[in-house]
Amino acid sequence: MSDQDIRLQSLKVWLDEQLPALFSAHGWGAVPPATLTAASSDASFRRYFRWEGAGRTFIVMDAPPPQENCKPFVDIAHLLEKSGINVPKIYAEDLTQGFLLLNDLGRQTYLDVIDDDNADALFADAIQALLAYQQLPMDAPLPSYD
Repeated sequence: MSDQDIRLQSLKVWLDEQLPALFSAHGWGAVPPATLTAASSDASFRRYFRWEGAGRTFIVMDAPPPQENCKPFVDIAHLLEKSGINVPKIYAEDLTQGFLLLNDLGRQTYLDVIDDDNADALFADAIQALLAYQQLPMDAPLPSYD
């Protein structure tokens, strides 16, 4: 069995452990039968999967240590969320294994849906997010970009 297959099996086991508590905490009932399919690719060791079941979807990130470190992503997501910026909500994390369970922000991008009727509203929303980002305190614990 390849390393990727072993990681995928570990990811599925971890996910099966996380979902019952998540569904219970949100009052969503029992965890329904679902599929786990590739969601997108990344120019790194990270992989993303889309979990879909009974009309509910999540994104599952596989970022294998030591090649990837999820902690900066988690820290920045929490910081940006506090500022009101729409970032993926982290439902569950296992930084040791490099697994994250995130809300699904959807399949459509602005480019997919922008037209003459909604361009002003979409750009206004994007500008508000940039303004919220610029209002972060200068001493915010952001890592240096490299």
